[in-house]
Amino acid sequence: MKTIKGTRGYYIAEITADLEEGPFRVTVRDDLPTNQRAMGTLILDTSFNSIKEAKVAVTAAIAKDSGQPGEAIDRDISWSS
Repeated sequence: MKTIKGTRGYYIAEITADLEEGPFRVTVRDDLPTNQRAMGTLILDTSFNSIKEAKVAVTAAIAKDSGQPGEAIDRDISWSS
């Protein structure tokens, strides 16, 4: 199993695949401790056919949830495999 993890502030993204060519399962969680919602709230859980599509979806989900521009989110995500 291949896993790529990304973090941006309190957001944690994981892209996983059983095979190198996909499909790639994507999850994004918000670990910000607030009274508005529980830590670890799932904001994205879906699959894509490529890592590139998966990373774009992660950026879009975090941008939508945080209200920040996608360009800033994309620049700030730290990816590791």
